[in-house]
Parts: sequence; structure tokens; C-alpha cells
Amino acid sequence: MPHIIVFEDDATVLEFYGDLLSREGYHVTLVRGCRVSPADVSALQPDLVIVNLAHRDPESDADVLAQLRADTAPGHPPVMVCSGDVRLIRKLDEQLRAWCCAVVPKPFDLDDLLGAVRSCLARGAATSGLAIHDAA
Repeated sequence: MPHIIVFEDDATVLEFYGDLLSREGYHVTLVRGCRVSPADVSALQPDLVIVNLAHRDPESDADVLAQLRADTAPGHPPVMVCSGDVRLIRKLDEQLRAWCCAVVPKPFDLDDLLGAVRSCLARGAATSGLAIHDAA
């Protein structure tokens, strides 16, 4: 069963991710907060990392993503960015594309979110040579 780590600062949204992704058959690790530690991600060995970007500290968010992507060699998890801050997504668009991050703006349609999750997991499996069996 694919393992997904979700970094989200809003407890209600974090719980929503946990419920939704668990019902879809994924193993989910929820982390309250948006401070992503590449070392922690590496230790948990997820198949996908979902990160909420917040406008509070966009340079720090970009730095964390850059470090996470720099540490992401073939076989490491894809990253999906979810954010309600459209300006921030636009500002980081070029970097997010260069880092091959999927972007799902909030508020999102559930089908769009789940489609992006499946796509990221398939891409991650393709680069690692592993087969991902989607529960959906």
C-alpha cells in the first residue's frame, strides 16, 4: 500500500487528508505544520509527499522544497504542493516546474486531488522501477 506523508498547518484540513487518503487505501502519515525536514522524509520512506505552502514565509518554503528536491534522486518520492495562496504558486511556478512538483491549488475538487495523487504515485513508481497498486 503506497505511503503518503502530508505536511499541513491546519488541523481540520490535515484530518480531512487523513480520512480521504486512508479511505482510498493509502497508508498516511500526517504532520501538523509546514516545516518539512528532508531527513525526516527520507527516514519515513514515503511514496509521495504532500506539502502545504503558506505565504507566511515563502522564501523558507522555497528553500525547503529546493532542499527536498535536491535530495530527491531517482527512487525518492515525488512532491505535490497544495496551497490556497495563488500568488505564491504563481511566484514559485518556474521553480515548481523545474523540480517536477505537482501543484493542486486549494480549494480543490476531490477528483482532481485524487487524480493528482495517483499520477504522482505512478510517476514515482516509474522512476523507481516499482509497481504501485492503486486502491482506487
